[in-house]
Amino acid sequence: MSSQSQPSLAELERALAVAAYLVMQHGDLYIPLLERFEREVEAARRGNPASRAQRILEDYRDAGARKAMRLSHP
Repeated sequence: MSSQSQPSLAELERALAVAAYLVMQHGDLYIPLLERFEREVEAARRGNPASRAQRILEDYRDAGARKAMRLSHP
């Protein structure tokens, strides 16, 4: 039995667009599907906590705050 990998952000965004199309063409029946894909896209964009923390520190450093905080490990 092969394990399935998580869908990529691009795949989730495509599924979200399809769900939006279904809502517009076929009505409220598909709203739960749309809402689920919205949550999954948002979660995929956030990434894992360590990655988010790294991005926050990189953005802070890039904004010129390097002198205010030592970002490298000793």
